Amino acid sequence: MTRRRAFLHIGPTHTGSDFLEDALAANAAGLAAYGVRCPARPGEEMFRAAVEIRRVHKAWGYRRREVEGTWSAICRRARKGRDTIVISQPHLAAATPDEIALLLDRLDGFDVHIVVTAPRSGADHDLARVVQRWTVPLRGPDRMHVIGPTDADAEAFLWAELGRVVGFDATGLPLPDAARGVACGSTEERLVHVLDELERQRVRNAVLEARNEELAKRRGKLKRRVSDAVAG
Repeated sequence: MTRRRAFLHIGPTHTGSDFLEDALAANAAGLAAYGVRCPARPGEEMFRAAVEIRRVHKAWGYRRREVEGTWSAICRRARKGRDTIVISQPHLAAATPDEIALLLDRLDGFDVHIVVTAPRSGADHDLARVVQRWTVPLRGPDRMHVIGPTDADAEAFLWAELGRVVGFDATGLPLPDAARGVACGSTEERLVHVLDELERQRVRNAVLEARNEELAKRRGKLKRRVSDAVAG
């Protein structure tokens, strides 16, 4: 039996692709004609799912109960019907291997494809690391798709490229007006630095915890040696 396909556009942010989530929601009816569906509800549901997966709800001002179970709910909806699934959330690009594994586990049974947006000229993003980190858990490199903007009408180009990868003709599905002229540096994009800094802090804390555990073991061994020497 052929597995249903699920396309997950992960960004990154600062690549001019934040509008894709709204474009998918605005063209739900048109996408349905191609057998394509976005199971995430319009608004911030997919963003809350990303916050849940990355365990950064406090940094974004959410209570845990406000995000818990969001990704599972989206995946339950994705399993209904026979449509190809497409989801967009640029903040997922920075997910760690463990977070990626958790996210993909909920999509078990789907033929999962990852779509990454190449940065605009001069953007500060390590695309190679993002691609490598997300390619590892996939079944093969053919399930990793990189699309990139052009200098002219980048939004229309990205929308058309997403359609080409997923399997719908974007030329007949207009972009919402809000997508035109989307500029990098929006409030949400600036806030992504909070996530990045939190990620660096988490890595540093993990290293420090490992070092402290090692030092505790050494101190324990030293105490036992001293105790044995005194007793002897």
